[in-house]
Parts: sequence; C-alpha cells; structure tokens
Amino acid sequence: TGPALPSLMNRTDTGGVTVWGGGIQLDPQSASWITGLLSIGCLVGCILAGPVMEKFGRRIALLVFTSSLYTIGFLLILMAFNGAMVQAGRFFNGLGLGFVLAVTSVYIVEIATTDMRGFLGCFVQFLGSFGVLMIFTAGCFLNWFQ
Repeated sequence: TGPALPSLMNRTDTGGVTVWGGGIQLDPQSASWITGLLSIGCLVGCILAGPVMEKFGRRIALLVFTSSLYTIGFLLILMAFNGAMVQAGRFFNGLGLGFVLAVTSVYIVEIATTDMRGFLGCFVQFLGSFGVLMIFTAGCFLNWFQ
C-alpha cells in the first residue's frame, strides 16, 4: 500500500482516477487508515475464524467465507468512488486474510500425515513471509503503476 499512497492522494501524473472517471480525494489521515485497516481486519478475521470453522468446518470456512470476504473487499476497492469504500474494502480483505491464516494452518495439519504435520504446519507462515520479501524486493526495481 505504501508505494500506492501518493497515487491515491493524486500526487502523481498517473494516479487517482477511479473506474467512474473521477478522483478520490484523500488526506494523509484517510490514507494511513487505508494502510492500517488491513491489519485490523486480519486481527478480527483471526478471532472470528475459530468459531466459524468449528461451526461450518475448515473446508467450508476456506471455500465460502474466505472467498466471499476477499470478493467483497476487492469489489469495494474496484468500485470505490470515495475513501470510505477503499477503507471498507481493505478491512474486508483483512478479514479474508485473517481467515486464511487461521484456517489454513489448522486444515493442513488435520489432513497431513503424522510425520509431515510439523513441517507443513509451519510452511504456510514461512511461504507467506517469503512472498512478502519477494514483493518488497520486486518493488525496489519495478514501478507499480506502469
């Protein structure tokens, strides 16, 4: 989100235009909320994922709840005409991420064989961290808006 903030705040030559053709005016406070709401949503999603996966099962929690939260989040961001819609979309994406992080580890450990449980249980977090490292590294060399 950090590299995109100047564009979202209409401070670049190419940024700030929505699918509706207008711009979204953001002040620094609103822009920082866009960044932070993903983490807040992730916290809430992790907390909600436990009861949901106990009631509906791990597979349904991943297939239905996670995909629905991500879909709602990305649609809100895509169709946004003001900052509040982008913030709501980021929060829903955070909820989806919280569900993924909580449910995936439990699901993998439950379906894995006994000798692979420990390895596969920590592999989700390892690959997530490795993916973040790759994206940050690529961000040093690539322009996201071109």
